[in-house]
Amino acid sequence: MSCTIQHEKIQSLQILRALAFLGIFLEHAAAPVSWPKLGVSIFFVLSGFLMVYSYQNRKFPNTIKDCLFFSWTKIRKLYPLHIITMLCAVIIELTVRFLTGWSIKAVIQLILKLLLHIFLIQTWIPYSTVNISLNGVAWYLSVTAFLYAVFPYLNSFVRKHYSRAWFWCLMVVIVQIVCCIPLANCLGFQHPVYIWFMYYFPVFRMGDFLMGCFLGMYYINNDKINNCKNSNASPVMWTIIECALLVITIAVYMWADCVQSTVLLAAVCNWTTVFMLLGTAWVYVFAVQNGYFTRVIQIGLLKKVGDRTSDLFLIHYIVTVSVNIFINMQSVSLSNAMIWTISVIEFLFSYTMADYYRNHLFERLKIE
Repeated sequence: MSCTIQHEKIQSLQILRALAFLGIFLEHAAAPVSWPKLGVSIFFVLSGFLMVYSYQNRKFPNTIKDCLFFSWTKIRKLYPLHIITMLCAVIIELTVRFLTGWSIKAVIQLILKLLLHIFLIQTWIPYSTVNISLNGVAWYLSVTAFLYAVFPYLNSFVRKHYSRAWFWCLMVVIVQIVCCIPLANCLGFQHPVYIWFMYYFPVFRMGDFLMGCFLGMYYINNDKINNCKNSNASPVMWTIIECALLVITIAVYMWADCVQSTVLLAAVCNWTTVFMLLGTAWVYVFAVQNGYFTRVIQIGLLKKVGDRTSDLFLIHYIVTVSVNIFINMQSVSLSNAMIWTISVIEFLFSYTMADYYRNHLFERLKIE
């Protein structure tokens, strides 16, 4: 039987996007359960996957100026919200400074942070007081802007070396681990600069993105998992794969939380590499959607969250930080039930703000 392959929007990936966001949101809401590192890796892998999938027939310019412009065209719809949330974060910081006291150094630092965030280059600074300052999650937008700028080159590389994708993906893993070893040894496992390098540094994050690009090319070129579904694919087999992946993911999280006894183990257990592999696997099974788990979880509410993830991502941090500051000022101890209740309220408020921005304010700004 023959069929024509049509590259349409993969709706199941919106569910995965929502699940990834929830893992990050729960971490910032201080919930007892969360999966932020996996969520971030899924976002980056998914970005690479969808860029290759969406721009498969497009030729890209190779000048630096054109690449920067291409990056701007990809993030410009989200940039106004970035500025709005950044200003909200400034108000929060000014309020805290007003209560705790000011200094000339603090004023200079705030001005510098503003400039770095405006140009989305804060993640090139290896200090957490800068790269995750103000609206802390904007570091993701900073890294994404860089990845979009280098995508034309990565896209050309992926097309040229697709036949040896396994080799280059393995090289990404090895290079990341090798690069982490000297920093983990010299600085220590919890040093802020080491954490920046293995988690926030844009060049390091090219690994997730490149894996997603190779996966996107594989998806396009493999008729069995594209829009033309393989009639011989066993839902039971794929369900077993999905369940096994879930078990592996939980096991990896439990292992990653353990104190690593050697520098090599600490380098292997950095905040990106193992989660990058898991993220790639999760993007694959949700794109295929042949198992019962990925079919059953197609919930309407999660699809709505997936559609609003970009806006939610920038908005939720301001909400959770504000609530956390207020709670800390009250010096109260919250039960798990209260934490979950507050988290639900924060999520609903964040979603309402994101929906309002997209349906009303976004149109008034006339962003095309």
